[in-house]
Amino acid sequence: SSTSTPRATACQCKAGFTPGASNGFLCSPCAAGKYKAAIGGAACTPCASGTSSNQAATKCTCGPGLDGSGLFCTPCAAGTYKS
Repeated sequence: SSTSTPRATACQCKAGFTPGASNGFLCSPCAAGKYKAAIGGAACTPCASGTSSNQAATKCTCGPGLDGSGLFCTPCAAGTYKS
């Protein structure tokens, strides 16, 4: 009976990082204005209009005067403000 050695699998980039342009072996942080929520080999996704993110973000945030999850932002209620 022979034993087999497990084959190496591709490394995954953590959330907020995407495979680099050179052969995918190095992970690069998502640029400001982009995000990646999950571990894997996917590219970073641009933030929706009215949202922003810092470098290596795992989500986008709503801009000033807007409230929400970062996926969907709505204007703040009358008489309120978010900076």
